[in-house]
Amino acid sequence: MHNKSSLLRSAVILALTGVLFVANLVSAEDSLASRPVQTTLSAQDAAKIAIDANRDLAAARYIVAQSIGRLQQAGLWPNPELELARTTDRGFNDEGEYSGTVGFNQKFPISGRLSRAENVARVDVALAEAEIRDRERLLIGEVLQTARELLITDERLRLNQNTQKTLNELVNASAKRLRQAEVSLADLNLQKIELQRLALRASALNLEREKLRIALNHLLGKEPAERLQITDTMPRYVASFNIDSETAIQRRPDRQIAALQIDRAAAEQSLARAERWEDWTIGLGYDRDVTKFNSSAVADKSDEFLGLRITIPLPLWNRNQGKLIETNAARSRTFGELQAIELKISAEIESAKAEVSRLSSILNQYEQETLKLAEENTNILKGGYSDGLIPISSVIQGQQQLGSTREDYAEALKAFSRAVTALETSLASNPLLERS
Repeated sequence: MHNKSSLLRSAVILALTGVLFVANLVSAEDSLASRPVQTTLSAQDAAKIAIDANRDLAAARYIVAQSIGRLQQAGLWPNPELELARTTDRGFNDEGEYSGTVGFNQKFPISGRLSRAENVARVDVALAEAEIRDRERLLIGEVLQTARELLITDERLRLNQNTQKTLNELVNASAKRLRQAEVSLADLNLQKIELQRLALRASALNLEREKLRIALNHLLGKEPAERLQITDTMPRYVASFNIDSETAIQRRPDRQIAALQIDRAAAEQSLARAERWEDWTIGLGYDRDVTKFNSSAVADKSDEFLGLRITIPLPLWNRNQGKLIETNAARSRTFGELQAIELKISAEIESAKAEVSRLSSILNQYEQETLKLAEENTNILKGGYSDGLIPISSVIQGQQQLGSTREDYAEALKAFSRAVTALETSLASNPLLERS
């Protein structure tokens, strides 16, 4: 009997254990399912997503639809007018006399006003499309720069963690040597202070990374909580950047906008000339007149008329002089603006090229000499400290110098990435612009 009750208790305990295990497993699966999935992509992939999903750009694309609607409206004729009129003597003698008129009037744009208005609207469609391309160009540059800064921040965090790991090993070794009276407490505290400084720096870098991640999510049309990981390499000054400046100027969307403004000014000038002659109005009318006479000797009279009317406005006082002066001045202004934007684009390209070239040589200096020297010197100092030949203060100083050199390198890399992005943006060289 005792054995049976023991077996029963064991079975119950086993069953409860199984239920708890399954419940914990389900809870863990739910927790994993609710956790945001990390998205890994390159900077170029991020730019491609932004072109398709950026909310601001999607809203701006309706500008094209609006301009297409204006184009359709510009070619429509004025609506015809139906004229109905009736007069009667009911309020006076009430003899039954009346007259009635039915008319149909249509305005005719005899000067070609509608076709010229359509020309203006067609240029507006091209302008809207060029404006979207320019927004895409700037958006691609913003996404690439944010993604590259995120990549650089990840690299700085990795270097910080490696430095912390090395210094932590040094702290542990110094703690053992302190117990043997080989180092002082001040030396150990100096190492701990440096370790805490690195931890605080890592905290600041994590905050910076979080801001960049949220900013990139916004540019990509994603929710702020979505996790992103950029896997890429920093572009160097490659041959594709050596594009002829004149070719780059011609394909810049903002330059195309300035050129289209000249076309629009010319189209508006032509429209202003056409509008000197206002629309003619042609009308067809039917009139019926009924006259009553009190005398029996004279019969009542009923007359019907069919009429044609033409109304021709004469350009005597208003010949659209002011509009013509305005459009002439606007066209002259657009030529000046085109020259200004071409000069501005040329300056942007040359400045970005010079900056990329200058920073590229600085990065090469860091990568080929400065960083290697700082790392080699740190290893020598650590070895000397292990052998008891060098004080810990020298090791800390070397470690700080290495960290400072890495930070300077990271800042130069960030400046280089901005210069590269500025050059790509100024050249409008991203393949995504050709696709769009």
